[in-house]
Amino acid sequence: MVEQGSVLTSAIQEEYKLIPYRERRPRWGVTFALGYSSYEPINYEPDFVPVNFSEVYKTPDMPLLELLVTVKKNMTMGSLGVEVGVGGYNNTSDNKEISDSTLNLIPIRVGASFYIDALAPEPVFVPYIAGGIYTIMFKEELNGGSSNNGNTQISTYFHGGIALSLDWIDRDGARLAFQESGIEGTFAYFELQKYMASGEPADGDFSNDISYAGGVKIEF
Repeated sequence: MVEQGSVLTSAIQEEYKLIPYRERRPRWGVTFALGYSSYEPINYEPDFVPVNFSEVYKTPDMPLLELLVTVKKNMTMGSLGVEVGVGGYNNTSDNKEISDSTLNLIPIRVGASFYIDALAPEPVFVPYIAGGIYTIMFKEELNGGSSNNGNTQISTYFHGGIALSLDWIDRDGARLAFQESGIEGTFAYFELQKYMASGEPADGDFSNDISYAGGVKIEF
């Protein structure tokens, strides 16, 4: 339930507006994010042919899409969070003469994040960094043939970027969203991502060059 004290009223100007984000947010919050990533496991060697990843797989059928949930503790200068994310990636071979195969990945990650979201009463730009551990459930399958599947040993990842507040676009809409649904803020985010290789060579190398990602975050 939203407290009415979080909404300022002015009888003279007949205006209703939220008190600043830094003042109204509670001690604890939850953020849900849905995003796209340009991630490609370019260091992975296909299981069925002795060639490079880029010789078999080019444009993915479904790029990496990810759902991320963050529980955050709000503090004076920013917020610390614990994040859990799961995604999906699918790529079918473009060169059928080399290999008629499909690669499916489900990355799962758990980590910590730090958001610098309290430097201003109403943050417009919010820098952040995140890092933690991840594993990938993988399955590579020949069309009508054998398959190789499993999950990688735990390895590390690092992300960093900036979130852009969208509330200023429609302040009345942001106020109603807060009053009716408890939404503290809505952000678009842009970040760089790095996934490190597993320590077990038999897993396959699903590390990447630095990739970019973007999406929408909703904070409650």
